[in-house]
Amino acid sequence: MCDHPDFEDVVRDSWGAVVHGTSMYRVWRKLSLLKVGLKQLHSSQFAGITSRIEKAREDLEVVQSSLQAAPLNPSLHSQEKTEQLRKWNSIEESALRQQSRVQWLTLGDSNNHFFVSAIKERNFRNSIDVLFDDQDVKLTTHQDIQKEVVGFFKGLMGTSASVLPAVDISIVRKGPR
Repeated sequence: MCDHPDFEDVVRDSWGAVVHGTSMYRVWRKLSLLKVGLKQLHSSQFAGITSRIEKAREDLEVVQSSLQAAPLNPSLHSQEKTEQLRKWNSIEESALRQQSRVQWLTLGDSNNHFFVSAIKERNFRNSIDVLFDDQDVKLTTHQDIQKEVVGFFKGLMGTSASVLPAVDISIVRKGPR
């Protein structure tokens, strides 16, 4: 939220408000005004993150589908912008990080064990540790996996497939859960 262009204005307006009373009362009152202003900014600009991400994905998907039908259309290329999707994904990740910190503080784990375990579990779910290439060679290093993924998608560039292979569910079910 602090990266939003209106953030500084909200803070400046709250702290610039004229409040009469003791020093502590003035600080408390300005913090109350700041809270109201930040809540309004949040509800107008950041509420419904999930639906905004879905909308950005749908818009991008529509443009990319249209690009498959007309790959040389320059107006479609200009519409294929992923900045909005990246922006909302970044905001969602930040919100999830903040929620995990709140959960961690609520549980009161003073030795960081809960937080470290939660991060390890999330990283484990979001990582590719082993990948098999077309010749069934097991790739385990980060560089090999990266080369294989980049090479695979480079091979797809400019091609069309009459049949798209699907994920083999039986193999997926045998994997770790």
